Amino acid sequence: MNPSFPSTIRFPPTTSIPPTTSISPTIRAPIPQRHTLYIGSLDKDLTENVLSVYVSKFGRIHNLKIMRDEVTGESKGFAFVDFHNAQDAENALNQLNNQRIMNKYIRVMWKDDNKKFDPKANIFVRNLDPRLNQQQIETYFTRFGSIFSCHLSVNNKGESNGYGQIQFHQVEDAEKCLKITEQPIGGKIAIVERFKSKEERESLRIMSQRRQSIHNTSQRTLYIKNLPADITKYRILDFLNRMDAKVDDIALKKSDAFNGYFCLCTFKTQKTAERILSAIRDGNKNLDGLEQNLYIDWYKTKAQLIEERSKNSETVRESMLYFRNLKDTLTQHDLEETLRNYAEVSWAILKLFDATQDPHSRVSYKNQFAIVKMKDKNCLLYTSP
Repeated sequence: MNPSFPSTIRFPPTTSIPPTTSISPTIRAPIPQRHTLYIGSLDKDLTENVLSVYVSKFGRIHNLKIMRDEVTGESKGFAFVDFHNAQDAENALNQLNNQRIMNKYIRVMWKDDNKKFDPKANIFVRNLDPRLNQQQIETYFTRFGSIFSCHLSVNNKGESNGYGQIQFHQVEDAEKCLKITEQPIGGKIAIVERFKSKEERESLRIMSQRRQSIHNTSQRTLYIKNLPADITKYRILDFLNRMDAKVDDIALKKSDAFNGYFCLCTFKTQKTAERILSAIRDGNKNLDGLEQNLYIDWYKTKAQLIEERSKNSETVRESMLYFRNLKDTLTQHDLEETLRNYAEVSWAILKLFDATQDPHSRVSYKNQFAIVKMKDKNCLLYTSP
């Protein structure tokens, strides 16, 4: 059984300095030498005995411990190795880092350094050339700055999975690397991204699943409004059953925006929803004589509605003209007739701004202006002011 790994490493106290009457410079205590290494990315099947074969050739080992789960005893994939001699530990650090043990490329660093890295200086690299090893990848990224550690993901056979992560010492170096999202490494173009933690990836996965679920549901959900106050779910369901439409769910609600009710009908398949939409729009089916008042369309999420309104608003603004300083004698009819000589007009509004009627106004003038909606926004390219 291996000896327990000490929680702290004790160093012998420094020799005390006798008091003196003369003024002398401040004497600092010597910086303790580091003896303990952190070795990460270990194969889960690696044992202490096998690991000791690799590290003991660098010097005498005081303690070696692979960290394991307290319940299952399974390796957590990292270990601590305590050397008797600090120089032996440094030699092991320099020569073992990025070496392959069993089917994994290991990472070696000082024990204390393992907790000092900045998560913001961590980047994720994918689409890597499978022929590259961990050392080659680290060598490439040193052009951006000093690297804290490099990790290449491999499968059970020790073959590259095509992705890994680079931990820089400085956030600035990572940001410099992130500015070039596509980088030629080996025979492929690697994609560089900001690294996301396991919790962040899981959160993004759940959000993506929710969006996909909403999207799939909206593809077979119809929105029907202008329903009467005495409408019921059973009345709608009976109507749909007569049309041989299989329904997953019906949500009937009172609208706050308009006087009446609306419902969301989710069908078993998208084809069924398309058939019902076409039948009601074409007037082939009658919901107790209400088809002429019903509004029916595909259900849209809030995000979809905002995007659609934004596009429509932008289209309207692009095809509108504003005129000012028009003559007081100009009529709306004259304005429309004049503009039709250049392009088709959807509508025109002629208004008069009269500052003399405003007691709080600091100016005193009248100005007639007009807002005109053109049918084609391209007409703006050839209409005259």
